[in-house]
Amino acid sequence: MNTNWLRRLLGDRDSLPSAGRRRPSFRPYLENLESRLVPAIMPTDLTTGLTPTNLVQTLVGTGVTFSNVTYKGTNTSSAKFTGGMPSIGFDAGIILSTGLADSVVGPNKSTGTSKGLGTPGDTDLDAIIAPAKTNDATVLEFDFVPKGTVLKFNFVFGSDEYNEFVSSFNDVFAFFLNNKNVALLPGTNTPVSIKNVNLNTNSQFFRNNALPGDVSPATPPLLDIECDGLTTVLTVTASVNPNVTNHIKLAIADAVELA
Repeated sequence: MNTNWLRRLLGDRDSLPSAGRRRPSFRPYLENLESRLVPAIMPTDLTTGLTPTNLVQTLVGTGVTFSNVTYKGTNTSSAKFTGGMPSIGFDAGIILSTGLADSVVGPNKSTGTSKGLGTPGDTDLDAIIAPAKTNDATVLEFDFVPKGTVLKFNFVFGSDEYNEFVSSFNDVFAFFLNNKNVALLPGTNTPVSIKNVNLNTNSQFFRNNALPGDVSPATPPLLDIECDGLTTVLTVTASVNPNVTNHIKLAIADAVELA
């Protein structure tokens, strides 16, 4: 079983895998056509009748038994998508967002286009970035019964808070497998957040997409996606317990450093 960010921004089928001034929100990712010869990223959010169960089905594919799907967020903060290959590195998957999932559609036209959700944060994410606290969380959870012993997934983390808010906000994504965050930078115990992956920190995993006039603008041509920065495709391999129930929690949230 495999996943992606999730298929995600999480990614392919072989993978399963604020208070005060409102800032642009970030989104785990994932293109716009606009007279292009390549397909655009095409999000479909929950306002269309798509359900959280459909999102999980997109992640796990066929032949995987899953149950107990729960979702926290809004009908506009998650989506499934196609057409992501040119921009994010895999064609189809799901989007989890702290704003509007469909705002990922490119090209990049603004340093901050999405709206916050006005929803609570997540305590598990709070623990990762303490002493900061999270808000605007979107969380998808489910149980599954794998036949094998290994789960492999690809994901991409993107945000409109690059590059100007790297020192101010520490938005974060996590993939909890049986209560352990396995969405880490390759070969490390470092979780994925804008402070941990940017132009100056772990830059080998970062793709700059900032507009001209923004902080540290990218060299054209820009990627056909709205976010100002995103990770490369990150691949995680984790052990699972075969033929018994395992639990997955995918969570993303905005965060502000406490004074």
